[in-house]
Amino acid sequence: MNKYFLATLFAVLFSTMSFAQDKGHSDIEFGFEDPAAATPVFEIELFEETTEGILVAEGEFNGPANFRTADSPGFITPVDEGLVVNAGDQVSVRVLDASAAGSPTNLASGYVSFWTPTGGFQSFDSSFGTLTITGNTPGSTADTLTVLESASVVSGPTDIFLAEGSDGTFMSDVPPSLNEDNVVLGLGEIHSHLAFDLSGSLSSTPGAIGMLVQFSAVLDSNGQTVDSDPFFLIFNNGLPDSVFEEEAVLAFGLIEEDEVLLGDINMDESVDFLDIQPFIDLLTNQTFQAEGDFDGNETVNFFDIQGFIDALSQ
Repeated sequence: MNKYFLATLFAVLFSTMSFAQDKGHSDIEFGFEDPAAATPVFEIELFEETTEGILVAEGEFNGPANFRTADSPGFITPVDEGLVVNAGDQVSVRVLDASAAGSPTNLASGYVSFWTPTGGFQSFDSSFGTLTITGNTPGSTADTLTVLESASVVSGPTDIFLAEGSDGTFMSDVPPSLNEDNVVLGLGEIHSHLAFDLSGSLSSTPGAIGMLVQFSAVLDSNGQTVDSDPFFLIFNNGLPDSVFEEEAVLAFGLIEEDEVLLGDINMDESVDFLDIQPFIDLLTNQTFQAEGDFDGNETVNFFDIQGFIDALSQ
């Protein structure tokens, strides 16, 4: 396949994209399909799950070995896909005691599970490390709410405030005066992050950190609390990507997905020009298909185009 054709293809693919590039990073999509319902149903959109049907989202700790921070995945209501919350709804992320929640013992126990390649699942406590979760309490942009060890909460509540459903003006988790990018959200939309900080000697020990969490929304209309199903957040702490994906995450009971041929969008077991239009359709419709997810972030978007072009040229 000649370089001129590939360059032309790239231009065509780029010109067909109508979505915002700022959604290219990994986010957990959530919200209500009918936020005005008497008791709206919380929906979560993730693409991996455990053998017990618990959804899984992945993140990664970065930074110095003695203090690592993760703020991805983020949390977003994809209004273009019909998931929102009501304006004024107060949404938190609740950390659950996995043992009390009935989670299978091979997945997690207590508030935090720590897995290493050599030791498997093991407990950790504040004597050699802590996990701190920083939320977005209204009126504050940096309010540390929860410090966790394996079996207990060292300090703070287990509900960490995430954001308030937007009134259609600025970012919902910071005051307009601090909204440096002047980001405007749609009515009922949320796009926010929590900061997860791992400190102490634990942070320099390669492994996977997992916790069972759920969304909890206090509805602005009547003060009713609506909770989502539980899901796992699993963070990579210094493991090679292959070890994290092939060993650590699977240790939490993740279903092994069937092997996919990247680029084979039409599923005919080959990557060729017949896959071009289906790939463009994935981009323009913002539809997920594993065969088009070259960077593995569970989204098919701008960042997968070069991988698709490379696959075509092989």
